[in-house]
Amino acid sequence: MSQRGKRWKSVKLDFNTLSTYDDEEYCHICLTPRQAAALLGYMRGMSWVTRWENLPVDFDLSAWVADIEDRLINMSCSCGNSSANTACLCRIENLLNIMISTDYPSPVIPPNDPGANVPGVDPTLPAEIAKRDAILCEVSQIIMSTIFDNMRQAVLAQCNGDNPLEEFGEFAQSAGSTSMNFYLAAAGISVAIGSAAFLPVLGAAALATGLFASAGAVLSWNPFGIGEQCADPGGVPEEILIAYSCQLYKELIITYNFETFRNALNTANSAAIAYYQGQGMTVGDATLLDEDQRNVISNYLAQGNLFQLFTITLGDIVEDPYIEPSECSNCIDCSDSSFPLQTLKFDDPMIISITPPRDLEDTSTQLGWSVFPDEVVFTFARPVCVNNFKFVLVRGATVSLPKNFIWFVGISSKNSSAGGFGDNSENEGFGFYGRELRLSAGDAGSAAATLRLQLPNASDGIVIRDVNPS
Repeated sequence: MSQRGKRWKSVKLDFNTLSTYDDEEYCHICLTPRQAAALLGYMRGMSWVTRWENLPVDFDLSAWVADIEDRLINMSCSCGNSSANTACLCRIENLLNIMISTDYPSPVIPPNDPGANVPGVDPTLPAEIAKRDAILCEVSQIIMSTIFDNMRQAVLAQCNGDNPLEEFGEFAQSAGSTSMNFYLAAAGISVAIGSAAFLPVLGAAALATGLFASAGAVLSWNPFGIGEQCADPGGVPEEILIAYSCQLYKELIITYNFETFRNALNTANSAAIAYYQGQGMTVGDATLLDEDQRNVISNYLAQGNLFQLFTITLGDIVEDPYIEPSECSNCIDCSDSSFPLQTLKFDDPMIISITPPRDLEDTSTQLGWSVFPDEVVFTFARPVCVNNFKFVLVRGATVSLPKNFIWFVGISSKNSSAGGFGDNSENEGFGFYGRELRLSAGDAGSAAATLRLQLPNASDGIVIRDVNPS
């Protein structure tokens, strides 16, 4: 068995031993804020399934850990010398560094092989690959919102007469909170669980270094419209946030490593330029502003510890079975006709693998399996929009199986009928984005059920749009 992604280990927890303790009666334990913070620092490791033995598959580990974190953060200290009405409220912002800088070893993340020691970053199973790709979009949005909020707080600090670098501790504590919760809600992730999953991207050291590298540009740029009254506008326009989040995501989904991360914004952002033109700027001014913006953001992305935290966060969320991602609809438009449709035959270079191996036909226009596979996976050289798949299902005159198919592209799926007896022409429409097209049989329970896929016509094949070429 491959040991990839599993060489980094720490303390193991045994669920069977833990389950011998009562979980109904509450214990009133007095902790000082310092003691609670110390315990809270160890909670992130507890949320990783790889740190457990005998963990039930249906146990919601993230929710359980988040509940403990909530109790440590919002302590009720009503014993000892404390008044019964006194609440020791340890604000989560003040525990930021505790939660992301713990005493247990951090994984070593090689710049060119970031998944080597972080489970979830470089999965092998098709469903996990699809989840990783979708989560990559959401974490790109989270990290970009954090960077913009960091800059917003810097501009506000200067406007109020403070030194943004000296006052960094103040605005780093709340960086990303509003935008983070917005994206968590959009992804259908509760803030209670999401905070435990996403907090590592708020790496104060990385943000401080990124701000220091571009402080002058940040303060003179002021994309937030903060005027002389120092009113807080609440964040950068959503269109700008999405434009740069998507630029980062589109690069990382092709090649995930530190070089790509730090160079992701090296080219002009057409969406940002178009937005500023819509605000009344000339093409030239909008292009120059976009260049300034990208230079500032790139100073943040050049920080190795920010990439490390991005990677750990990505891996944690992919490994969590209770977090389901959403489609990256803000970044990918599979109906964009500016990208031409392409029809792929089975031997097209864009299809780098077809599994399982064929033991009957295996040509550019016909594939055959003597035993119906549990799943057929077409893997593309890079993620593409799969618009439809037109083929002939050859099943023989007396076999009516399979009766229906289940299709998967990325994290999206659809069911379709496979017709009745004999051969059947299929033209399945999708419009989904992913690096794999997967085909499962809804009902193939017969030893006589073989699978043959044919492309007898010139228009037959897998029709794609290559909307994010490398």
